[in-house]
Amino acid sequence: MASAPKVDLEDSKTRLIEAAERLMREEGYAAVTSRRVASKAGLKPQLVHYYFRTMDDLFLAILEQGAGQDRVRLSPPTIVDGRPPGQRYVLFDL
Repeated sequence: MASAPKVDLEDSKTRLIEAAERLMREEGYAAVTSRRVASKAGLKPQLVHYYFRTMDDLFLAILEQGAGQDRVRLSPPTIVDGRPPGQRYVLFDL
């Protein structure tokens, strides 16, 4: 009897989050259902509720992932020519 292929659990969770995010971006909040997310991720619908008790938990995971990406993109303001970022372009230096 052949055994089912092993599934990388962390990869499955990531695929579900990314699929839900894509659905939300493309079709809006109302389009995100467990069946559609699973289908887009290429996984079984039961896995959605295995990782996320509610769809709200899935939405929170999307927001947390996005917040993590924003933290990486943001950098502290730099001082150029002795001026903070808001004062870089000064027409008249009085």
